[in-house]
Amino acid sequence: MNKIVTIVLISLSTITFAQEKKAEALLEKLDLHTGSYKNITINFDFIFKNHSLKLDESVDIGEVVQRGTIIIEGDKFQIDMDNQTIINDGENQWMHLKEMNEVQIIENNPEVLSPNTLFNFYKENYKYKYISCIEDIHIIDLFPKKRKDIIKTTIKIDSRKNQLREIVIHDKNGETQTYILKSIKKDTLIKPFIFNINDFPNIEVIDLR
Repeated sequence: MNKIVTIVLISLSTITFAQEKKAEALLEKLDLHTGSYKNITINFDFIFKNHSLKLDESVDIGEVVQRGTIIIEGDKFQIDMDNQTIINDGENQWMHLKEMNEVQIIENNPEVLSPNTLFNFYKENYKYKYISCIEDIHIIDLFPKKRKDIIKTTIKIDSRKNQLREIVIHDKNGETQTYILKSIKKDTLIKPFIFNINDFPNIEVIDLR
């Protein structure tokens, strides 16, 4: 009996190690590929779900769907969505709340997960597990070693195009944030990462730096 248990444990350990290596290889290939770009523009759909507000299996009143664009260049990025724009120049970050005509300014915090670490955030403080492959779409689960608010991040990689297709972030409260990448353009002509307050008459400025 002990020999059987030992064999089973060794087999499971070997399978787990192989899964980790397969996931790591896909992630590194993706990072290397996208790291060669000077800049990248991504159009995406964003779906936020609060499963605690779900009435039944067919009605989910906690679901919010938006479309947006992310532009990334080095340590700078810009996110444009229906209700807000976020611009980060690597030193400061502006969050423009369009409906409120308000902009909040904070110092850049490199410790916070942000779009400019979209393709390599797995390198530190994450364990990963290869799940499956469906029609060249590889599914990988990433588990944070320290963070308590996020319990799991699931990503999908298109191995034919070597592109990220989807990110799903699961938090401890049962909420999920899903980013579905619709199109990706590289090395295009982009505007400077600057928020010009003068372009917005009567805007309320909240400077938290």
